[in-house]
Amino acid sequence: MHTMSLATAFMFLIFCHTVSSILLENIGHDDHVITRNELDQEIKGLKTIIAELNDTIVKERNRSNVAFVAELSRSITNPTSNFHIVFDNVKLNAGNAYHPTHGIFVAPYPGIYHFAVEITAPPTSDPHSMHVRIMKKTQAVAITFLDNNMSYHLRRTGSIVLQLNTGDDVWCQTEYMGGQNTITGGNTYSMFSGFIIHLCKIK
Repeated sequence: MHTMSLATAFMFLIFCHTVSSILLENIGHDDHVITRNELDQEIKGLKTIIAELNDTIVKERNRSNVAFVAELSRSITNPTSNFHIVFDNVKLNAGNAYHPTHGIFVAPYPGIYHFAVEITAPPTSDPHSMHVRIMKKTQAVAITFLDNNMSYHLRRTGSIVLQLNTGDDVWCQTEYMGGQNTITGGNTYSMFSGFIIHLCKIK
């Protein structure tokens, strides 16, 4: 009985070896067997994709990080109509899209943006009128009025949401000036600000 068991076991081992050889041969020809080198290449490729995705996330975050605040550092006395107001003292310029030398914001990306201008005028003994516009390129898009403040400071704000293409510029200018006018500067009296709400494609 013991001899028969050994013979049976030996035959079983031969059978298993034969079947294994057939299976390996079939897998090798019909189903691609992944080698260690190929697996390493797959892992390397996946790491490259992950790195590219991380770079994309960082770029998108940077693109969405656009905001500025600038104030008028000095008062402007009796500016004329269509006077370009340069808010020269930058408080914030995330994305560096605002140019304080010229007082112009240039959109770095297509998107929806919000802008606001705050103007302060000091007390005056004479009636006066001062209108200030937010401009998109050469188009007036928002206005604020400072009229007839004679015994106290007057502060007004104008704001607008704009859809901009890359390279579109936004800035401020006076529109109508009547009487004696001063735009008060310093101490955050008169300011221009803006930020991106979200990116978008402009058709």
